[in-house]
Amino acid sequence: MASGKVGRFFLKPRNIAVLTGSILTIKLLPDFFPKQTTRPFIEAYQNGKICNLQDSQLEEFKEVCKTLGVAKADKYQTFVTGRWQIGASGSPWLPNGVHFAIPIHFVDNPDTSSLQLKGKSDGAMKERKIFKESFKLSKSARQFALAVETARIESGLPILKACLLPLYFLMGYATSFAILPTLNFLPPPVAILAIGSVYFMCYRFSIGRINESIDFSMDKKVANLSPEYANGGLEYVETILQRNIALRGQLENGKKRFSYYGNENEGVFYSAHARLTERKDAIKTIVDDNTKCPIE
Repeated sequence: MASGKVGRFFLKPRNIAVLTGSILTIKLLPDFFPKQTTRPFIEAYQNGKICNLQDSQLEEFKEVCKTLGVAKADKYQTFVTGRWQIGASGSPWLPNGVHFAIPIHFVDNPDTSSLQLKGKSDGAMKERKIFKESFKLSKSARQFALAVETARIESGLPILKACLLPLYFLMGYATSFAILPTLNFLPPPVAILAIGSVYFMCYRFSIGRINESIDFSMDKKVANLSPEYANGGLEYVETILQRNIALRGQLENGKKRFSYYGNENEGVFYSAHARLTERKDAIKTIVDDNTKCPIE
């Protein structure tokens, strides 16, 4: 009885329309309301007060926007985050603009005293030193990271990517009418679950490939801006690799999270980012080309 109701529910166009709209709304909420949905969870606090952005951080971000030719730089609201990576949500074309999180250590002389890793052996001491040094980036490395995230937001790809899950949901619904008759040996809810699982795996695989493509295309775009950006990009990616290698040896689940070379271990069907070693090789090619044929 219950299984029949579930099957009939998923085969009604009205219910599918409501579910598709709900999925799309949830996926787009962080971009339409970044201040309410994202910023409160990643903004940095110190002694119960919000950390203010340093003048140097703001100037570096303005330089990046000018270099990229950002048309609506005033739509970017920058703030400090305690996380290690830059984060941004929203769109310059939406009413609430973009909320852009700049890591607290993105300064010339970051305070790394609070960063601790366990272990007292010589190997652990070396890894701890590498870990702390990984937060000390040159200006060109910091600006490369800022530029990559800004270029990603400016491309509008995050908004389009959010629409992919509802699209796959509709595709699964549309094709279910043709597939269900061939699965008549299964109860309707089981057949629907099987179809949905296949499409969900396809979605995860597609979104992973899209994430990788975005990383490579943004890296290439920013690295080609100037030799300084290319060199900064190489430094930035190499630094993250060294940090991950240090974490691999110190965290309890380090070997599970990071590979021997410093890449993050992704799932079979999904990857949040391109492999760092591949990004490094791609940027290094641009750096080598600049060395052979200097840009005037």
